[in-house]
Amino acid sequence: MKIMAFALILILIADVTKAEPIVIKDFGNTRPSGIPSGEDIRKLAKSMRVPTKELIAFDAYVFPMVSERMSVGKLAAPIKHGKQGINPFFVLGADTASKGWIIKNKAVLQEQGIVRGLLTNVPNGDAFREMSIAAKPLKLYVLNTDDIAEIFGVSVYPIVITKEEIQQ
Repeated sequence: MKIMAFALILILIADVTKAEPIVIKDFGNTRPSGIPSGEDIRKLAKSMRVPTKELIAFDAYVFPMVSERMSVGKLAAPIKHGKQGINPFFVLGADTASKGWIIKNKAVLQEQGIVRGLLTNVPNGDAFREMSIAAKPLKLYVLNTDDIAEIFGVSVYPIVITKEEIQQ
């Protein structure tokens, strides 16, 4: 009888150890094993001394980057936006008007500490490179700006969004 009870206990234990774990609470911040985090990739790149320009290579799938809610145009007057915690930035497109605007205004933007901008309506990598050269030393990031248009209620660029207002 003792042997049978012992065998039954072993069978029950064996079944329990084969069971999948039950998630009681998921605290987020998890990732599948084997996939490195962004921080891990940055550390690896730094340890390998990979040049930044090699890390920021755009593939063909990034382009064209098109915004359906924003296009080149004139802002009638500055607009107060009332949003809190905004770090100033600028928005432009890959067009001749935006290129002229950034060349004309980049010194003022630098003086004001506005050194990052969003570039939208970019047909290809060549247009991105051309605008990056025109904006240098300011940094451009290719992005669909439809959310910016919705949040700030604006449909034209080139513009600067400061802590208090949107201006051209």
